[in-house]
Amino acid sequence: MAHDKQHRHFEMDLEIAAPRAEVWQAISEARGLASWFAYRAEVEPGQGGRVLWDWPGHAWPLRIEDWKPGQALRLSYDSSVADGRGGKVPLYVDFELRGGGGTTTLRLVHHGFGPEASFDGEYDGISHGWPAELSSLKLYVERHLGRERMLAHKEARIASLDEGWRALTGPRGLAVEPGVEGLKPGDPFTCAFEGTERVEGRILTRSRGRFDGLTAQLTSLDDAFFHLWCEPGGGKPRAWIALSLYEGPPERIERIQRAFDGLFQRLFAEQPASGARA
Repeated sequence: MAHDKQHRHFEMDLEIAAPRAEVWQAISEARGLASWFAYRAEVEPGQGGRVLWDWPGHAWPLRIEDWKPGQALRLSYDSSVADGRGGKVPLYVDFELRGGGGTTTLRLVHHGFGPEASFDGEYDGISHGWPAELSSLKLYVERHLGRERMLAHKEARIASLDEGWRALTGPRGLAVEPGVEGLKPGDPFTCAFEGTERVEGRILTRSRGRFDGLTAQLTSLDDAFFHLWCEPGGGKPRAWIALSLYEGPPERIERIQRAFDGLFQRLFAEQPASGARA
């Protein structure tokens, strides 16, 4: 992560135990992207093409600036900051793949942010978000490549980030043990989904500050990917929870979705909530 505010960018290297061709498919094909990242994706491949990353309530269209299969992908999109010429300042996301054999190093660089305060929120968001999302990519490619993702998701607007986080992780919520504040990447933990068995896993990423969240690999659910997040939003902050399951019958993810529905109804009944399943 660049500390010079004049030329801010986020960068991260990730080693993945898979050939470059498999990682390329996961970042450049619609089916691959929808298996670990966006809940729905569209891709018109090749330089000059387009990509759509789509989540409930948030669609992110991008242009393909560079397309080198197995090597490099550069995407661009318009920021919310005016460029002074009637348009918007463009931002860029670069994926570079290196390595051979069964190991690939993915380098991600998200850049174009200027010193303006209007960039601060988005820069903070992607700086917390990319480590979480790329941990999902690594787990998918190494453990679940080619399997269809079954998704349980729930979200709600909340009164405050701190209150939402305490409610979700505390004894009336997921009852995370040991105490969530002491957890760090690599630590084992357990939590309880309402009406289901208590689940076990290990922490992959942990965010604190304006974004409070964690991602985890749930070993007792065949290495499912778990995402728990409280973040600022337009108006009230937002809490959301998601589970990506790759094995087991559909009834399993349906049971977990009902558990998420019940959890948010109990904790945030006074807030408008939404759920999505894929």
